[in-house]
Amino acid sequence: MDSMNKSLSDTEVEIAHQTTPPNFLTARKKRRRDEDSERIGKKTSELANLKEKMKNMFLSLMNSQNLEFQKNASILKEIQKTN
Repeated sequence: MDSMNKSLSDTEVEIAHQTTPPNFLTARKKRRRDEDSERIGKKTSELANLKEKMKNMFLSLMNSQNLEFQKNASILKEIQKTN
């Protein structure tokens, strides 16, 4: 019966007060320089160029595949007619 009345919490309450609170300091954000802005702008344009090249490459690949599929479809129709 005594065990039901006991608390499950830590009996040494003083331990919680021995630790120091954390420092809530953060690094300040620095202002960007003009060189940084130019470099970021250059990288953005390079990325846009790369995206455009990749898009064109995929479009040409898809076009060539569509032509190949059409050719194969016509060949399959001819084979079906002969069988």
